[in-house]
Amino acid sequence: MTYEEVLESIIQRNILETQREISPLRKADDAIYIDCSNLTIEEVVDQIVNIIKKNN
Repeated sequence: MTYEEVLESIIQRNILETQREISPLRKADDAIYIDCSNLTIEEVVDQIVNIIKKNN
């Protein structure tokens, strides 16, 4: 499969899973969301560590 085919497959799967009638896939109300789209691994780890420190 090409990158584009894999990407389209993931997008379609996510649409189906989030819009299904029974038990749709959704973020829990108390979940912490970190958008790591433009972050390095180190930056993501730093955010996680800061969240843990803040909640302890």
